[in-house]
Amino acid sequence: MEYVAFDLETTGIAYEESRIIEIGAARYVDDKLVDRFDTFCSVAEPLNPFIVKLTHITDEMLKDAPSEEEAIKKFIDFVGDCRIFMGHNIAAFDYSFLRYAVERNGLEKTTHAFDNFLGIDTLKISKAIISNEHSHKLPDLCEQLGIDPGMSHRAIDDAIASANVYKKLKEMYKEEAGTDELPEFFFAKGLNYRKPKPKKNQPLTPKQAAYLEALSIMYGETLEKPIEEFTKSEASREIDRIRTKYGAVQWKMQVRK
Repeated sequence: MEYVAFDLETTGIAYEESRIIEIGAARYVDDKLVDRFDTFCSVAEPLNPFIVKLTHITDEMLKDAPSEEEAIKKFIDFVGDCRIFMGHNIAAFDYSFLRYAVERNGLEKTTHAFDNFLGIDTLKISKAIISNEHSHKLPDLCEQLGIDPGMSHRAIDDAIASANVYKKLKEMYKEEAGTDELPEFFFAKGLNYRKPKPKKNQPLTPKQAAYLEALSIMYGETLEKPIEEFTKSEASREIDRIRTKYGAVQWKMQVRK
């Protein structure tokens, strides 16, 4: 069996507002690593300090990286004819984020564009055979199973770690069950693209208006239009942009004064 284990690092969890900053993948044939892929993606805005701390990816590392569009094109080429993805929580997050990024960059008609793929999700497998008394987060699973996680929250390391978790869980199950036959949750199933529902434009709240005005004055930011013309979602994005640029910690310190 051939599969591609992959992982994304992103600027956030909301597909519409966030961007991919790293794609990491490893190709396996009969559970043996045969090839790997890793690329950063450039982004327009500075990274949130939380993301930098979590991933250890910095703005400097992304400075000369390809665009999200170019990185996805390279990943499409790497995947080639394989139609099975593997990863930790890919069914709920990575696959749908990737599909949305494909659409955002107008790549829907580029070869397969990751449509109609099958997936093996190690998070679902771990929950099926390991007690919920234990954590099912990838770094914790690696520790429990004696697997080197590499650098957690880095795409290529997480992709390889998920494949190693998959192999270890298969070994554990066969040994404990006393059989080489595996239950259906070990096998690839169709991946569903969870496309975000369109959001209705809602007026910004008085609290948002006051907060946005305070931020713009505090940091001398010129807004693209009068505050009263912002929708609720536009105001949220503008607030996030300013806080990302100057840092949430700095804002909190200013408030305490």
